[in-house]
Amino acid sequence: MLRILKKLLSKLSHHHDHEDGLPLPVPETLNLDTFSLGHSKIGQSPNPADSFYTNEPIFWIKNPDEGIELGIQDNTLEFVFLTIEKYSQPIIYQGAQHTLSTEITLEEFLLDFGEPYFNSSENDNTILFYEPLPGMIEIQAEFYEGKLSHLLVTSESVMADEERRLAFNVEKPWPPQPSQAG
Repeated sequence: MLRILKKLLSKLSHHHDHEDGLPLPVPETLNLDTFSLGHSKIGQSPNPADSFYTNEPIFWIKNPDEGIELGIQDNTLEFVFLTIEKYSQPIIYQGAQHTLSTEITLEEFLLDFGEPYFNSSENDNTILFYEPLPGMIEIQAEFYEGKLSHLLVTSESVMADEERRLAFNVEKPWPPQPSQAG
């Protein structure tokens, strides 16, 4: 997943880091039902009601202490990336609040989120690719040694790209049918 994220982030030429100890105002809730952070939908312009709002065309917000990164390009919230070890805010999924934890196992995650469109495993890493809105929203859940480590919600769908699907040896048809989207 980090390879994928680095490629996505390489498109962002400006960034704003809050590594100097100042708190980054991103208390908004990540909602996996509406694919939004606060009032801002992923794949759309940031909403002025949100604390991270900017009208800059390219902006990368990184707060390693809180375990969250946001990418904004062409005035579009392109991704929300969570480092589960540090991220403590609840998320919304299927109408309920959930707290993500590094204690969540792959099996537990699959019980709650269902089967993904694609599962990529290499050594001790597994990435589950969910396609709730094929080609528009992709959710990637990364597990290290069977425990949840990262969550990425992005409008930059890896699986929507035929070359990337071939590189991952995906044999399922695209776009996925609702029963295959995860």
